[in-house]
Amino acid sequence: MRQIITLIINTNSFQLANTNFWGHSDADMVEVGNPGLSLAESRSHFTLWAAMKSPLLIGTPLDTISPNFAAIVLNKLLLAFNQDEVFGEPATPYKWGTNPD
Repeated sequence: MRQIITLIINTNSFQLANTNFWGHSDADMVEVGNPGLSLAESRSHFTLWAAMKSPLLIGTPLDTISPNFAAIVLNKLLLAFNQDEVFGEPATPYKWGTNPD
């Protein structure tokens, strides 16, 4: 799971310049609460998905998610940044490369 998330983050870094009001970079499902990620890894995963302005589609049954993992997906600051209509560009502190085409 960790390798897949890392691959998505690296691949997505090339698309972040195209993410704005008119389009978004779909990084795939949020895996917070599913097996394969620790609590700390889940925090990083959700934070990066929110910062990339990816749609936050939760891939975990919410009726069985633990309170610790639920707190991650209910983080008001991350949700506010991800859903901000005024500042639609993603954060890019981890930019891997550029693709000007």
